[in-house]
Amino acid sequence: MSGQSATQTLGGGCTLLVQNPLVAFTGTTDLDGTALAPLPLPNVPQLVGAEVFTQFAVADPAGTFLGLAAFSDGLHLVISR
Repeated sequence: MSGQSATQTLGGGCTLLVQNPLVAFTGTTDLDGTALAPLPLPNVPQLVGAEVFTQFAVADPAGTFLGLAAFSDGLHLVISR
């Protein structure tokens, strides 16, 4: 998760879409590859309009990134009321 987007080619068809990641989540996925990453937000008006960019990497021995990982699509979140 980051406050800025990026486009950095990593090879194997993978692209890193966040710049200087600030937060890293660890966890497991279910058999469908689904995982939850809750992000509690305080109820403060100053956060309205804030933007966050996120992307997941999953350890995957069949992944396109060096046979080690697979990357998700990027997600651009904007906090609204």
